[in-house]
Amino acid sequence: MIHAPINKIEEKILLLFKLKGYDSINIEFKNSGGTSKRCIKYKYWEELDVDDIIYIQENANVILQRTEWDDEDTGLNFAYHIIIDDEEE
Repeated sequence: MIHAPINKIEEKILLLFKLKGYDSINIEFKNSGGTSKRCIKYKYWEELDVDDIIYIQENANVILQRTEWDDEDTGLNFAYHIIIDDEEE
């Protein structure tokens, strides 16, 4: 894994991905756009299954906010911003 989890919530998110069958080498935790906000990148900016997003949100008490953009070289890209419930911070 290139960009590993940096806190307990991200570690829990990674564990939940593993429980859903994802290979941890394909999940990256990154700062978003030069900010301290964190996001998840799956493989090369691929879309995650909606049911898996719901599962992780329910079990990690976070919101994974999908953002997408179109790149002329790579097509449609996806990232998921991690929004932490105030009670979990």
